[in-house]
Formats: sequence, C-alpha cells, structure tokens
Amino acid sequence: MKFLLTISLCFCAVFIYSPGKAQAIKISLNDIAKVRLVKGGDGHSEYEITQDSAGNWTCRQTILQDYEKKAPTFSKAVSRDKLSELLTYFNNPDTSINFDRFDLKYTELVRHMDSLKYISLTSGQRRTFMKALSNRDTLAAALRRLLAVNWGADRYYKTIALTTKSGAEYLMESNEDGCPYDLPWTFQDYRMFDPRIVRLFYELIGKEKIERHLHDNLHVHVVNKIYYVNFQTSFSWANFRKDYPKAAALAGSTIKPNSFSMWARHPRGWFSSALLPRNWLLKVISAYPDSAMRRLKKTEELVVAAYKKNKKSFDDIGIKPTESLFFEIFGRDTEEDVYEEEVMLKDLTARFPELGDVDKKQVIMMMVWDLTKPVHSKMLLLPDGKLIPVK
Repeated sequence: MKFLLTISLCFCAVFIYSPGKAQAIKISLNDIAKVRLVKGGDGHSEYEITQDSAGNWTCRQTILQDYEKKAPTFSKAVSRDKLSELLTYFNNPDTSINFDRFDLKYTELVRHMDSLKYISLTSGQRRTFMKALSNRDTLAAALRRLLAVNWGADRYYKTIALTTKSGAEYLMESNEDGCPYDLPWTFQDYRMFDPRIVRLFYELIGKEKIERHLHDNLHVHVVNKIYYVNFQTSFSWANFRKDYPKAAALAGSTIKPNSFSMWARHPRGWFSSALLPRNWLLKVISAYPDSAMRRLKKTEELVVAAYKKNKKSFDDIGIKPTESLFFEIFGRDTEEDVYEEEVMLKDLTARFPELGDVDKKQVIMMMVWDLTKPVHSKMLLLPDGKLIPVK
C-alpha cells in the first residue's frame, strides 16, 4: 500500500501558543565572553564554551558526571555558525510551534505502534491505525495535546547560560522532563517549543546519542497519544463485544462507551446512557466481563429510578457545562480495590448511620468532576433516591 512506503511526514507551520515571535535581547557573537551548559540531575555535568586568542571557540567539560572519578577530558571545536544559531534563540525567542521541526518518520511511528504494550489489534484496526499515522492533521493534533500538558519540573534539568563581555548573563533552561524533547525551554517570560534547541544543546556537548533517543521517544509519545485519544475506546469496545458477546449484551442498547479499555483483561471505563443527561457518566471497574456489565446495567437502573423520583435534588446540584457527574455502584471485585472499598464503606457507615441498614451494593458514589480540575464534590446516592453530601 502507498502508506507503507518509508516517508518523512512534512507539516505546515502551526501556531498554538501566543504571543509568538518577540524581541528579547540583541547581542552579537562579538559580545560573548563564554557560554555555560549544564546537564543537571543524575550524572550532573557542566561545560563551558570560550574563545582563544586566535578567535577559535571550544567547548570543554568543566565538571564530569558524578559517578566518574577521572578528570574531564571532553573538548570540541565549536563553529561560529553553531554559536550564531544559539544566539538566535536568545535574540528572537519564538514561542510558536512549527511541526516540521519535529521531523516525524512514518516508519518509526509504525514500528512503535507494533510494540504497544498490552494492546492487541485486529488486522482491520492495524490498517486504520496506520492510516492515522500517515495523516498530518492527526499527528499535529497529537503533538498539540502532548505539548499542552504541564509535565512538571524534574531533577533532570538543562541550562544554557550566556555571559557577555560586559558581565551580563542570560539564562535559558528546560526542566520539563518527560515531555517530547524536554520542552518547553524558557528564557525570561518566553516558553519555546523548538526541538532544535535541544538538538543543538546535545551537539555542543557531544551527546548526539541522547538527542536521537529523545527523537525516538517522541515517536512513542505520539503513537500512544493517538491510540489513547483516537482509538482505545472504539477498538477495545469492538474487541470486547467480539470476545465476550454475552457479557456485552448485558449492557443493553441504551449504554454506550465514552471511555473504555481492557487493562490486564479487566474491563473498565465510563459509559453514557440514552436515558440520562449527556454529561452523566456511569463508571465501572471489574475483574470479570459479566460482572462489569451487570454492575453497569444496575447502576443505570438505579440512577434512572432515582432521577425520576428526585429530579429536583439532582437539578439543584447545578452541574456546569465543563463538569460531568460520575456514578459508580459499590461492589468492586478487583483484588486491589476490594480492601480499599471495604475501608471506605466502614468510614462512611460510621459518619452516616443511615447507611447501616442499606444494602451497600445498592449504594452509588456520585462525583462532580470538572474537566479542568480534580474531583471537587462527592455524594452518596441511596436506593430511595436520597443524596448525602460526602465532600
């Protein structure tokens, strides 16, 4: 097939972060006294780029990795072109995202697709996935989602400190470990998502293999993101219905998966019901397919009955457009959840005596969940439709 050919996917420039290009400083190569590069964290090492009397620039390691005892010996000539490129990122910090620069390779994406853990694809699903991996819009969307995540600071930081002959120092740093190419890099108030900065950083210190690993890891990130966002639910539900037709039939025709997976053959997910508001979702986690679907159907029946009986109480919760209402019936049967649920029920029964005579497998935990925040409200839904605020 045409998309089986080895191709390099070229993207048009797409900009998703403002304010875009901006002027921060203006210095020339002649203004530089030295450049200090630090690769922090485990295996901490530092480098310094200086110019000799003949005008030649050299990068030397000044501090060796922690676990090595011998003296630093790394020394590498640095061209004026490379330093000029580095200055570009200081003089013209570009906060836009240009997907061409990420240089995704179709063959590498397919290779990582075939190595996804715990995921089994049918031949048809594999063809669909491969087609998506050749689509620039799909890949661009996956990159946007990856780069929008706040990965958080980590001990594996990198810094580039530029010192001028006048004594001024300018610092650029990256501490978003785990994000593709450890992006973004920050300088003053600018956040830059340009993978060329990291490529240059590792080239200057002679660690090109690390950059190649980062580029390979980028493909893993993209493949995973596309699978979990675009295909996990549809593929998993189709496979579940094929592998466990009797269990799937127990869900009936009114329940549809909103998010579904089979993790270690344990069905889990969130489902919508045609009998309930769209932002009300039924949650299920179970060790067994039949049990999962029975609990899911029972949850739907109890919530529908409670809503009909006590609609005003539900309306008074005041669910916002960005929020969802999750329902999960007690009675999980996965080994890791049974004990945790028992402890929770013991605590709830002590706090709310009215739970004492109620069949706990008829009680539902309700959670108000904002798409941009953690759970901020919990309630118990009793079989008679009564709501008890928990949090």
